[in-house]
Amino acid sequence: MDIPSRVLCHGAIDVAPLAAAIVAQDDAAWNEQVERQKDYEVHRLTQSIVLLFAEVDPWPRIEVKRQAGWDRLAPVAIPLMDSIIARWYPPGGRIIRGAWPPS
Repeated sequence: MDIPSRVLCHGAIDVAPLAAAIVAQDDAAWNEQVERQKDYEVHRLTQSIVLLFAEVDPWPRIEVKRQAGWDRLAPVAIPLMDSIIARWYPPGGRIIRGAWPPS
């Protein structure tokens, strides 16, 4: 697929259910997995709720594993991702990373 830029802006997407699920997480959820903060300098001062994490061992073998946030947020995140894929991409597409705000 020819992607013309790093970020594609498709317009408004209703993220309210996912946002509400994230806001409803307790404080402990933001600190339950700190491997990123320990392993990557750029993440030292961040907090996150991790749903999936890719482990590379050895390159190019990549294994994606479900993490602590999966059970709590995937039921809301997956339908949102599926709706984005169905609306703008051919069947079989996958969202591999999301970031906000777009640069």
